[in-house]
Amino acid sequence: MARLTMAGLSSHAFTFLPPETWAARREITRDRYRRLTNREAPPEPPGVARETLSDNIERFRLIQEGLEAIRASVHETRPDVLMLIGDDQNENYMTSNLPQFSLYVGEEFVTHNPTSGLERRYRSPSKLARQV
Repeated sequence: MARLTMAGLSSHAFTFLPPETWAARREITRDRYRRLTNREAPPEPPGVARETLSDNIERFRLIQEGLEAIRASVHETRPDVLMLIGDDQNENYMTSNLPQFSLYVGEEFVTHNPTSGLERRYRSPSKLARQV
């Protein structure tokens, strides 16, 4: 029988990037939205204009501390499977085909960082995913 050994939460993946890149990354995201939807991107939230680099550097430091706590917990518990749950935010699915849930069942997947160009391959527990 499977047993849940830990659960952790993380902020949006955007915050994995250094704060110095956030403005450029926002523009990449807005451009992607425009291309995928053929519509103008929604206005930026008012708080974005009030952000300072020093505030974002401190925010990033706190985020990194939280992620390090999650990382340490994963290393301590040594799970057989690590399940990630997230939302798509119009990256792969659009409103014309937006499933309530989507579960990846392939044997492996590749992540690609558009900023650095770095790609990483990961194994994926296909049999478990199909059982879920």
